[in-house]
Amino acid sequence: MHRFVAGFALLLLFAAPLAAAPTILNLRPPYAWTFGGNHIQILGSDFTPATACPALGCGITVTIGNRVATITAATPTSITVIAPPGSAGPADLKVRVEGVGETIVSNAINYTNLLTMNGEDYDRRLLPVLAREAPGAFAAVWDDELVVRNATSYEFYVPAVYCPPGISPCPSFFAQPHTTSTVRVVQVDQPGPAAFIHVPKPLSDSVFMNYRIRDLSRQSQTWGTELPVVSVERDYRKSVRILDIPGSSPFRAKLRIYGPNVYPVRVHVKVFEENGPPLIDETIDLRGLIAAVVVEIPSGPSYAELDLPTDRASGKRLRAEVSADIPIWAFVAVTNNETQHVTALTPQGGRS
Repeated sequence: MHRFVAGFALLLLFAAPLAAAPTILNLRPPYAWTFGGNHIQILGSDFTPATACPALGCGITVTIGNRVATITAATPTSITVIAPPGSAGPADLKVRVEGVGETIVSNAINYTNLLTMNGEDYDRRLLPVLAREAPGAFAAVWDDELVVRNATSYEFYVPAVYCPPGISPCPSFFAQPHTTSTVRVVQVDQPGPAAFIHVPKPLSDSVFMNYRIRDLSRQSQTWGTELPVVSVERDYRKSVRILDIPGSSPFRAKLRIYGPNVYPVRVHVKVFEENGPPLIDETIDLRGLIAAVVVEIPSGPSYAELDLPTDRASGKRLRAEVSADIPIWAFVAVTNNETQHVTALTPQGGRS
């Protein structure tokens, strides 16, 4: 049986007399990226084909516009698909179930490049230290700069961009195709001095980022320090080891630890002097937010920091080990007390 309905209200109105066709009740979300690749969950009923079939999605066809979507999960009341590419604007949704019928909802999907609010659609990248003309020790004034190279043919939305005082509402920022842009990122409701940037996974391999911090009071003397932009999916690990940390003057060292999302995480920290026994051996809780619902697109990670010993004999080096039950990331920021130059010491070794 074939059913064509102009919208969800009419669909629900005529659902009872035409119960033989699949019923579509809701879409999460009701939009897709023009470049495709985001997940859409279709909620309803009668999604079971009349003939049993062992393969995933066998007997079910979902079409958005004039392109077939890839089915990743299916139950009698829910179908999850990966949206195909499409032109900006509205597109029809058609669900066909073998032996049951098909239902069409006109203009059900809106093609746009805004956030989908579905975390699995994104490569979540960590900017480990945000600094917006922040005062520091010895009259330092720290600032940051993120440079984004979008080498794709599509624009994508970058949330949480810094808005200068007095500007309201904040302008949206889209990374334009085949363009290099300088972006100022702002902290939004996050527990630490870091932020996440969410890059759509279909574009991720062709989106490049460089991030650096600099002391504005000495910007004529240095270009600043580059910090890694870390992919949560690819670079986080359950055990982090950082070597060659100075343990004496004129340096100070701070261990910075990050969770994979906004929730609190308990980690175990050990700090050694070269091959000696631990100088620090303790459990630390990363500060985070307790949320009643899943935060799909967190603006920043849970976080903790620890000042490392600086009273060791001249020339002595330290190593730090951080472990947790879930993947985390950490690095050590080493600052020269005389020049205020910062060196970033990042984890060594593979994932574990």
